Amino acid sequence: MTLLTRVLREKRRLVLPIAVVFAANVIVFTAAVLPLARKAENAAARAARAAETRRQAEARERAAEAVVSGKARADEELRKFYRDVLPADWTAARRITYLRLVQLAERNGLTPARTGAEPTEIRDSALSRLQMTMQLQGDYRQIREFIYELEKAPEFVVIENVALAQTQQTSSALMLTLDVSTYYWTGNDAAR
Repeated sequence: MTLLTRVLREKRRLVLPIAVVFAANVIVFTAAVLPLARKAENAAARAARAAETRRQAEARERAAEAVVSGKARADEELRKFYRDVLPADWTAARRITYLRLVQLAERNGLTPARTGAEPTEIRDSALSRLQMTMQLQGDYRQIREFIYELEKAPEFVVIENVALAQTQQTSSALMLTLDVSTYYWTGNDAAR
């Protein structure tokens, strides 16, 4: 007889309850603790996914707030452009096209030959367009200086077309045909 069998026989009263408690521990561990551990792992994984989803949602919220604030800034800058840059009405638009162009031409030594202006309403817009065609005579340097000063002027004038031709009077005189436009407000002043 071995030592182990002898101890089991003599201490049967102690070994049997210990074996039953050990078996019960194994059964409880496999039946209750392991599933709870798996549930805890799954809950931790769900919490990590939820935290990542929350971070993504917060990032989308910040992006949406940036879009809203950007749109508000763009709207304010557009109102400022309408209010401060564009002419207020047809009279102001005519003044910055006709009067300003004639003054610039005379300052650069150019001779106005012919002018014409045509207002046009823009469909589905609170703006109208004043298009002007002007013919000027002078030499190349004068024309170049005139166009340079027109481009750097603070008034909102768009040069749409430039045509240069030689006149028949002298070999150095050139004829500049210039199409310019400006836009002015014709809509509701409250939206401006």
